[in-house]
Amino acid sequence: MTAGRVKSFADIATKEKKVERHIRLLAPLAFVAPSIVQSIIEGAAPANLTVTELAKSSVHSWRQQHHLLKVSSKR
Repeated sequence: MTAGRVKSFADIATKEKKVERHIRLLAPLAFVAPSIVQSIIEGAAPANLTVTELAKSSVHSWRQQHHLLKVSSKR
């Protein structure tokens, strides 16, 4: 959207053949702390951490994300 290739979540949904609600749910994943993503890749994140929980923890502070999701910030 910032690059101007699409104008809305509805445009993304149409392009990806998904419903807009699904796109809106997943959009916050773009702002997850890189170290949390790395923990997930390495299998070090809590086993009960779900995509839904991750997407709904829409705090902008990476430090708060670590705290709320109980993922170690030590890297």
